[in-house]
Amino acid sequence: MKDLPDTPEWHINRTCFETGKNWRFSKRVMGDWQFGRHFSPDVPIAKAIAASAAVPYAIGVLRLELPEHGWWKTDRASKKPQEKIARPMPRVRLWDGGAYENMGL
Repeated sequence: MKDLPDTPEWHINRTCFETGKNWRFSKRVMGDWQFGRHFSPDVPIAKAIAASAAVPYAIGVLRLELPEHGWWKTDRASKKPQEKIARPMPRVRLWDGGAYENMGL
């Protein structure tokens, strides 16, 4: 994801099985407001897209190993970092973003 251009800004959405929230990948951030956000993700774009295509009950979840450090609690509305936090868990399971909200634009 870090090799994507600055514009247009890409967001790849999926649903985090552990939190039930919209987990986003972009060039500069990954995570969700409940789990926390990481502001320097090193995730291949192929993995982010595969997670977005992981249709519940058909393909199944994508298990993503997470970096140990660099996690932040963020403001729900602004998504701005508030305080550093410990990684809540070493991995997450990600499903298609439509499992959270199916509003493709």
